[in-house]
Amino acid sequence: MKWYPLVLAVLIFAPFESIAQYDHFSYEDGHFQTQMSVFVFTENTALKSRPSVVSQDMAYLNQGERVVILVNSMVETERNGIKQYWYEVQHTSDSGKISRGYIQGHDLALGGVTFQIDYRRDLLLIQVSKYNVSEAYTLNAKIVRNGKTVKSIECPFIEFHLNPPLPNYSVSVLKNIQANIDERSEVAEIAFFHKRPDFPSGNLYLVWNGENLDMICETMYLMEPGLFEYDSWVVYPGREGVERGHVMMVEVIKEFDEETESYVVVDRVNTLFRWDGIKVTRLEE
Repeated sequence: MKWYPLVLAVLIFAPFESIAQYDHFSYEDGHFQTQMSVFVFTENTALKSRPSVVSQDMAYLNQGERVVILVNSMVETERNGIKQYWYEVQHTSDSGKISRGYIQGHDLALGGVTFQIDYRRDLLLIQVSKYNVSEAYTLNAKIVRNGKTVKSIECPFIEFHLNPPLPNYSVSVLKNIQANIDERSEVAEIAFFHKRPDFPSGNLYLVWNGENLDMICETMYLMEPGLFEYDSWVVYPGREGVERGHVMMVEVIKEFDEETESYVVVDRVNTLFRWDGIKVTRLEE
């Protein structure tokens, strides 16, 4: 995403009003919702008897398994600068054995979605893995197949300079079955939204083809009533001249015109990304 001087100035000194709204998040306003079933993110992690890393191990879980959130203990824990809470959860094994214990929010996936390519079920799991002051978070995304990681990447997530150490956004992951980048690849759209109007909403786009995983781009919406509006979105192949194997990101800035009392476009940038099945390349403008 490109930052413009006007946008930066208003980001620092003025609030925003976001228009995006979402109905359902398992991770909402910076914590996992009780009674929600969520995926375990970390490979071979333990359920603890108390919300502490030095407490007794009650059971062991693998990445991709599901747990039900019972209670947010409100006990904070920190890892790589990221703050999360300890949660009491319940796990039911394939044999029906029920285990209860505490797990750190770092070890739970913010979201997950299943891809089906070549008759295989590949699970995409995401988690914020690092806090970077005045920059985007670092997102860890990985593909789990039969309990094993077959591909993983790290990429920037939520490019906003006021992100807090505890990612208090709402996050949701959906698979776009109509992206039509090529005959094989599928796209995961990771939506984020903040309840505060001075924080952004948007989407991060990841592409997977059964062998390779990469980030396409991130789009955002920001607005300051009476001053400006920033919006960006993606265009998939088959629209606006975008060809197969490509995705276009459109960025538009509008300034408020007092004479007409309307927002007028002052800048528009189209950026093309090429996916060759191995990696995504941003093409020169």
